Amino acid sequence: MATNLIQIKRTSVAGRAANTTTLPNPGELALNMTDGIMYSTNGSVVFEVGANNTNQRVTGTLTVNAISANGSTGTAGQVLTSNGTTSYWATSSTLNAQQSTYTYTLAANTTTIQGADDATQTLSYVAGLESVFINGVRQISGVDYNTTNSTAITLTANAISGEVVQVIAWTGSINSTNAAAQYIWTNTHVFSNTVTLNGGVNANSGFTANGSVGSNGQILTSDGTKPYWQTQQFRTAGQITVGANTTLDASYLGENILATDPNITITLPTSGFNSGTLAFISNISGGTVNLAYAYAGDGPTKLYPGDSIVLITDGNGSSLYWREYSYSNVLGLEPVTAVSALDVDCSKGTYFTKTIAGSSTFTFSNVPTSGNAYSFTLDVTHTSGTITWPTSVKWPSDTAPTLTTGKTHLFMFTTRDGGTRWRGSALVDYVN
Repeated sequence: MATNLIQIKRTSVAGRAANTTTLPNPGELALNMTDGIMYSTNGSVVFEVGANNTNQRVTGTLTVNAISANGSTGTAGQVLTSNGTTSYWATSSTLNAQQSTYTYTLAANTTTIQGADDATQTLSYVAGLESVFINGVRQISGVDYNTTNSTAITLTANAISGEVVQVIAWTGSINSTNAAAQYIWTNTHVFSNTVTLNGGVNANSGFTANGSVGSNGQILTSDGTKPYWQTQQFRTAGQITVGANTTLDASYLGENILATDPNITITLPTSGFNSGTLAFISNISGGTVNLAYAYAGDGPTKLYPGDSIVLITDGNGSSLYWREYSYSNVLGLEPVTAVSALDVDCSKGTYFTKTIAGSSTFTFSNVPTSGNAYSFTLDVTHTSGTITWPTSVKWPSDTAPTLTTGKTHLFMFTTRDGGTRWRGSALVDYVN
């Protein structure tokens, strides 16, 4: 009797698998002789018989000698995970970190932060897992401070008496970085929900916040609702000490300037940027420090011992117009501001001077908002002409004072409704 050979559908091409076209009938078999895999079908799904079968039901013990995912069997301690496209081995670790905050309100100038803080906590941290802030502004490790040891922070420039230094220290284990779980986005990605980043952000091509990549020197901050870019104020790479006559340029934007010698002049920049701040502290024991502006009356012109001011610019074109943002004068001394043209800009102070040599009409601008009482004195050297006042000014008996030319007059004005109504008084006819 002749030997009969029974052969099923088969192929010797590696990687070739059956499909519903080649196996249309339930129970039909096919064999890949090179891969050693047999296929069958239930009429709608083709599956492997006895190997790598996601549809196979295992009722007994399944022994697997090794699992290869994404071309690797992993390393000791790794777990199998997925990024939604492929499976890979990743290091597993649990976020088990604790945060400690140390707050120091300085009683004297110092560069060393250590020991007990305001709450009697003793500073302790792990180098590289700390963040240092001065008056809420984060400092840069290796630039603004150094991690001397695990119990002390050494600042590269003096922190000033009264400033608040905070050290935030992390202890414990923090999720490790896994290269297989990292993603490089070559296009713009918009996230509608919160994105949490356990590691750093490598933004070689720009990082967009609130629709902008910001401008040179800006920092990423938040208003409690959304992040945005803002020009850094008060400190960048630490405090800058000025001990002689100095002319500043645009690179000083956002710096904290410490004046240490009296009777010097600090000249503010006149071009290079249109907005920003400069902070000044007078650390002199006597005398004054002069501030020179491009335009007369743009802010306080003298710093007295212990003074601190912040100036903000509302730049226009290539020139800077400095405006006083805050001012602390421990002697209670008031800067004298010359009136530009005939407009009294109330934002510049409370004592103004003007020489009149002809008929003149004054105006008052930038009056504090309604609900805030505000007064100012106008010192007028009256050479000739008559003075006309705003119609909002009311004088005693509803009559403006009579003036003698060739004299100096003092006029006092007060408002409590944002300048809708001014009450005026005068001391007139001083001998020049």
